[in-house]
Amino acid sequence: VFNNDIIGSDLTGAGQTSNQYVNVYSEEPNDCPSRQLARYMKETAERYQPGFQINLVFRHDRFGRGGDHSPFNAFGFAAIRITTPMENYSNQHTATDTFAGTAPEYTTLVTKANAAAVATLALAPKPPEVRTPPPTEGRAFASALGRGKMPDGKDGYDAVLTWHDDNPEPDLAGYEVVMRKTTAPDWEQEVFVGDVKTYTLPRVNIDEVVLGVRAIDKDGNESVVVPYVSAPYRQKKLETY
Repeated sequence: VFNNDIIGSDLTGAGQTSNQYVNVYSEEPNDCPSRQLARYMKETAERYQPGFQINLVFRHDRFGRGGDHSPFNAFGFAAIRITTPMENYSNQHTATDTFAGTAPEYTTLVTKANAAAVATLALAPKPPEVRTPPPTEGRAFASALGRGKMPDGKDGYDAVLTWHDDNPEPDLAGYEVVMRKTTAPDWEQEVFVGDVKTYTLPRVNIDEVVLGVRAIDKDGNESVVVPYVSAPYRQKKLETY
């Protein structure tokens, strides 16, 4: 869900103005579907409109406020909010919120950013699947991600990724593995690995990075990234007396 709510203004009530970026809000946790959709919009929109920035805001919505994407989030849908950073609060839900206070040029830029992301998403192949095991009491396991084995059978130091993709599209070109530091807001490295279902990154410590995989068709359209995350950590229940 792409919720565009307040994209018609580039001037605040305090006189600040900017038409060079738009805020895109996404809920926690950091690698949930909504956060991946926000990253997807940034990558695709800035590719087709490089002079206009998508500013990722890692928060469900503006501070203490909500929007029409919130019910979709509540039911498990990937949903983001796209909003101008130059909001005039005095015009919120008032008779002064008229066309005279809008900035059509800015709205056009935001609309183009939406179009780039939505069109690429519609043309892209479906994302692959990585399977996360259910929560295990007192422990947490990574999904379809492990440490490689050395030829002598001892534990290795490579990142071994596996994924599934049942009934792939006929124009599928292959898959791309992406990686970033755990504290980085967006993907930092990408490797096209071809039409395979497993790949090994030599000498990559899976404890220090976040890894993901996405599908790419022959025209270069990319799916959203599916990240490798740990299963939820379930605390043991403590008996009380």
